[in-house]
Amino acid sequence: MRANAGRQPQPSAPQRIGFLTGHTHFGPPPMAWFEFAPPRPSAGTGARAGVEAAITALGLRLPPADPSLRDAVVPDVALFERILRSLLATTGHTSGQTRVAPGQSAGSLRLITPCEDISTWRDAAILSGAILDMPPGDQAADALIESVRAFCARAEQRVLDPDARVMMQAAGERDLPVLRLDQEPFEQAPPERVIQSGLYQIGYGARRLVLAGSVPRGLDPECLGLTLDRSRLIDLLTRHGFPVPQQCTDPRGFGNAVRAVRAALDLGVPVMVRPSHKPAFSDRQVLIQDYGPLTQPDHILLACQAVLTEGSPIRIEGCSPGASYRLLIIGGRLRAALCCQPPQITGTGRATVSELIEQHRDQAGPGIERRAWRELAAGDADVRRRLTLAGLEHDSVLERGRTVRLRARASRFNGGRVMPVTTRLSPAILELAEAVAAACGLADIAGIDLAIRDPAGSADSGNCQVTDVVADPELCARPDLARAWLKQLIPTPWSGRIPAVAVTGTNGKTTTTRMLAHIFRTAGYRTGLATTEGAFVDDDCLADDDVAGVSGVGLILADDRVEAAVLETARGGLHKVGLGIDRCDASACLNIADDHIGVDGIDSLEAMARAKSRLFSHTSGHAVINADDPLCLSMSDAARHCQIVLVSRNIDQPALARHLDAGGRAVAHDAGWIVLIHGPERQTLMRSAAIPATMNGLLDCNISNALFAVALAWCMEIDLPVIRRALAGFANTPAGNPGRFNFIDGYPFTVLSDFAQNPPGVAEVLRVAEGLSPAGRWHLACLTIGARHRHHIDELAGPLARRFDRIALGVSAYVDDNPEYAGPDRRSEMLAYFQQALHKAGADPERVSVHLDRRAAIRCALAAASPDDLVVVLAPPELSLPCLQPAEAPDPGH
Repeated sequence: MRANAGRQPQPSAPQRIGFLTGHTHFGPPPMAWFEFAPPRPSAGTGARAGVEAAITALGLRLPPADPSLRDAVVPDVALFERILRSLLATTGHTSGQTRVAPGQSAGSLRLITPCEDISTWRDAAILSGAILDMPPGDQAADALIESVRAFCARAEQRVLDPDARVMMQAAGERDLPVLRLDQEPFEQAPPERVIQSGLYQIGYGARRLVLAGSVPRGLDPECLGLTLDRSRLIDLLTRHGFPVPQQCTDPRGFGNAVRAVRAALDLGVPVMVRPSHKPAFSDRQVLIQDYGPLTQPDHILLACQAVLTEGSPIRIEGCSPGASYRLLIIGGRLRAALCCQPPQITGTGRATVSELIEQHRDQAGPGIERRAWRELAAGDADVRRRLTLAGLEHDSVLERGRTVRLRARASRFNGGRVMPVTTRLSPAILELAEAVAAACGLADIAGIDLAIRDPAGSADSGNCQVTDVVADPELCARPDLARAWLKQLIPTPWSGRIPAVAVTGTNGKTTTTRMLAHIFRTAGYRTGLATTEGAFVDDDCLADDDVAGVSGVGLILADDRVEAAVLETARGGLHKVGLGIDRCDASACLNIADDHIGVDGIDSLEAMARAKSRLFSHTSGHAVINADDPLCLSMSDAARHCQIVLVSRNIDQPALARHLDAGGRAVAHDAGWIVLIHGPERQTLMRSAAIPATMNGLLDCNISNALFAVALAWCMEIDLPVIRRALAGFANTPAGNPGRFNFIDGYPFTVLSDFAQNPPGVAEVLRVAEGLSPAGRWHLACLTIGARHRHHIDELAGPLARRFDRIALGVSAYVDDNPEYAGPDRRSEMLAYFQQALHKAGADPERVSVHLDRRAAIRCALAAASPDDLVVVLAPPELSLPCLQPAEAPDPGH
């Protein structure tokens, strides 16, 4: 094959590849995005035609061009998108509608597409770029052919389970929330299962339903065990008088192949040889050790030996005449009847067995079917054994018209086919299937396998026999089956949702969410809380790091204990990957301040406000907005579909007055009282000073945080006495609100620890410290300022130098990713810059120390303190609080 010989190679691959693992305006997760450089002169039509010819030679079929992309992207990017879709379709993945959005750099653009498997989409994008930039020459083309083959082999193994796909689609049609899972929730799921990524949940927290494919967690183990143990199953069917195959006199099965052969000959040939036990998820097993019809003793012996190698006793049964059918029962009623055809070949009189299998492989549909036929073509032990039983080898020429089965049963996972035949079956046969499912305790869902001679005939043993019962049948043959099963599992109007609230803003998010979680717990909810400092279910810590994004939401919503979710939503996750929940009942934006400006393409406070306002697009109920912050107030348009509740520290705020005059709701601070207002109606909740976290009204920031917590709880219809009681018990202790204005006992001086990371936060700490009126000197251990923004140092150096007598500087790991510090040792560079700024601001050089060891900075501040002094520690609580334990405190006189 010659690649496009006349084309000059131009880099056409995406510059960057990323994934949106949260919900965005593009759709539910995951979504893949591919960012391309600004457009440049493209190859001509003739060159692109050469590329398309080369792509065809690689064995790919290009889908038609997407008309919606015609005017949005340059031809090379459009061709990339077609190659990507071709690779995904070839391997059985579905991609959905591609969207176009601006890229992060000027003039760049992004293609955004729904994604089923992140690894596959990334590999497909890289390979699509390589194909598009294919250099001339046969050698390069041959290498790409191998790359395409390797990609297909990997991608086919990662195809989403077909039943999971149709079930999730059915859930989406009913607006039920779906969350893909990584963990294995089913002990009975065998490790060799073919399906990939078939685990998911419908609903959230305590209301979630966890499934693998179509099988819900909690399936009755007694019923499941019945279907897996053939002796028990046949005994039950026989006792109920259902027609079953003729059985051997020893119903327990045989552990000796020779004895089994004698029993088969006594029963009378032809016979079926089966294992006495089958694995769970048997429809998804490629290898099922059923053999028959068998007539020759040596063939029976070979089949018995095969069964024994799998560790199961042998079961000998009569051979049921007729074709194989699967009748699907959902909710006690027959929903579909399918004629089942295992993977098989039919002779032409000219082609060998191998050639016939290869023909089927080349004609197989994408994904699971293609993979199944490739395994058949490779000729595993099961295929070789069945060919031997048929008197054939791979190089045998199969006589014209003869059909040979290559597997025991029909399944999407082994290359078999199923054809709908419901209208062709007699009422008696349909009633038989429903009765069998009920007798087995599987009226909710079951697959009843029958051998039937005449589909329109009777249900007696001469025409119809029950050959198997399956507790986890495939549903992907028809979409309406998934809908029916979902309705049986989740009757309407059950929504699967729990109360969910999200909070964003620059400062105060963690404290506000902790306050709100405490209110929910006081109201009797078992509460999930995701913050920058961990994920919790009540007091149980699920993660102790920053999970204020998709990862924390996933932990909370996938926990069966959670009855209400409170979600801190940080800028980074919301802007880069989306929100971890499809929608909240209520959400709030607390404030917009100068932090993270210049990061991830957000270059102004206005851009930050727009990024944070995206939270309201995923809010279905109430949007709580800070009426005192113009940037927050500007979000009202983004929240116009919600019921807006304003929060203000000023009862006379003009925007608040206009909102209330229009019949709106608000929570405000009026003369030291928290009041709830709805139009002309006004309710007084409590004095803000009665909340311990406000330090008797000294801590303004926590008064604001409490107003937002009250507003959100009010939106969630929590009773006011409950809100009052909860806030009266919320304090700034290291246990209740770690890292937020924690006063550490056990020292002869005052120790205040806080996680202030920006100028507004530090200003509030200084204001509170002034209110303490310490008699002695002021000491500072600063481990937060400057790592994210150098201009924060410039802004705070003066106030810190003027107020503190001694300053110990440490450094945060954030500096390692800050391009403002470009030297080989960014941490030392930042500390040197901070130290110099303090000196310029008037700080005594001998009273400023720098420490690469962050704990050493805290120890230094403590060691310098004397009775009646004040030590302020600005550091993350997971670092500061262990260092501040009095047991580790230095001798003040040392």
